Amino acid sequence: MSDRLRLVTRAADGTPTTIRDYENGTTFVKARDSFGIASPAARPVQSADVRRYGGSRTVGETHENGSIKWRSLVAGDSGDAVVENVEAMLAELQTGAGGLFVEWRPDGTTESAFYEVRGPGSYVVNYQWSEFAGARVLPVDIQVPIAPLARGAVSETAVTSRVLPTVLEIDDVAGRAGALADVEMSFDALSGDGSVRWALAAWWPRQRTPTSGYAAPLGIHEAESIPLISSSWGASTSGAGFSGGSGARCASFGAEFVAAGVLIDMAAADPDPFASTLDVEVFARVQIASGVDEPFLYASAAPMGSSILPTQVAADVPAGRFLREASSGSHFRLARLGVFTLPAGAAAGLWAIRVEGATGSDSDGAFDLDYVMVVPARSRCMSQTGRSYLSVRSFAPANGAAVATIRSDLTTTISEDGGTAHPSGGLGGAPIVLPNGDADLLLAVSNMTPDAPDYPDASELALYEMDITVTTTDLHRVAVG
Repeated sequence: MSDRLRLVTRAADGTPTTIRDYENGTTFVKARDSFGIASPAARPVQSADVRRYGGSRTVGETHENGSIKWRSLVAGDSGDAVVENVEAMLAELQTGAGGLFVEWRPDGTTESAFYEVRGPGSYVVNYQWSEFAGARVLPVDIQVPIAPLARGAVSETAVTSRVLPTVLEIDDVAGRAGALADVEMSFDALSGDGSVRWALAAWWPRQRTPTSGYAAPLGIHEAESIPLISSSWGASTSGAGFSGGSGARCASFGAEFVAAGVLIDMAAADPDPFASTLDVEVFARVQIASGVDEPFLYASAAPMGSSILPTQVAADVPAGRFLREASSGSHFRLARLGVFTLPAGAAAGLWAIRVEGATGSDSDGAFDLDYVMVVPARSRCMSQTGRSYLSVRSFAPANGAAVATIRSDLTTTISEDGGTAHPSGGLGGAPIVLPNGDADLLLAVSNMTPDAPDYPDASELALYEMDITVTTTDLHRVAVG
């Protein structure tokens, strides 16, 4: 048998549709031993030590496109037919159209690798009179720019009736270089302002079991289960609209200071690539009663068991955040409290992420902590925060039943009632590439833009119940084994 070598498109489920077969045994034959793959050139990001003999250390890396090449022996019943076949092949390879893949399956293997075509191919025509006039064959050397990684199998993980925010377990990600992930969220009509204005997705390798009494750092930490630092943020209370077990930390006071700490074992999490630390981003959800004046939130991090190591503040939110007051009733708010760089991996220690609240002198209502959410800052994507909610394009602008999709490249679509999918407000951050092995995927949404300076006088919707489908496409460096 021969290799499989074809130009194809791929459906969402990975099924290929052939545009041109370069190994059909008649008009197109790949010359033996002519196929080759050139690795993508790496561009290391270096941090230099400016002292003598200090050298430099790689702290990041990007890649150019790779390329594949082969010699195609193009044949035909006549000289004109040969030329027509060559022209047809080159026209397809030089369109520059998106959505094209070169499929290669080496002889003796059972799975194909799909190389995304990243631009027009180049060619060299090796005309020899004897071959063309006699055998009606024209050898053409082809070279095609491709994405740095090849794509393999497509698989799905589906869950129904999941209340967001939530963490999904994606087991056995098979790609040796990870897997692209598209996230589809289907939901019914929501009460109030049903537009899902803001969304966040974050992912990480499955965390190890933490030390007893501590939690693994990444995920959703429900307030009723985290330790207290100040007695004024009292024992758990329950009520409609709270996450998890519908419990929260409750404080009813005038002007007071309250705090709670998420005790985390950083040895349970892997460090960021090229580092011994992990950048974590902290969010907190609170409920503010109408009597609370000047509500304020602040986060810090400190190692446990040390009286000499300094407390770490978030460089991007060093002074905390004031939240908009509620004119009537009680309003939920989600606040972004900044990024912290903490040691991670087997040698890392025990830490506390401290969330503090304060109010003005005229306060007489309740200030409740619902949950603290911690995500890896370098492997997450989300809608904008801290900007006018009127100036931020909504993630899923639909008031009825809808399906919202986040693609791995962070483009997003929305469709209503099974209709045509239309582009919606895309996300910013890292492309969604799950690590190989067991991985976790956190999803959170809101009808409000966190930290918007012009919050409407309304509450974040209580809970979002959605059906979720995660479609993964395995990634490989060369081929699928």
